[in-house]
Amino acid sequence: MPLYDLVCSCGHTKEQVLKLDEKEPVCDKCGQQMKKAMSAPAFILAGKHWARDGYGLHDKKKEKNNVNEK
Repeated sequence: MPLYDLVCSCGHTKEQVLKLDEKEPVCDKCGQQMKKAMSAPAFILAGKHWARDGYGLHDKKKEKNNVNEK
């Protein structure tokens, strides 16, 4: 289930896990319907050959060596 940022027109915000077909909850402070807000996605690149191993930098190293040879 995704984690949503919820915002109310009174300015109250909170994060909550909601099912995809579940309605947005009412605000704890004023009782109005809250709305889902955009938030930054969160994911982790796990496993071999990512940032730890310099994945994606191999082409840059080759380009750097080619520049030095000229």
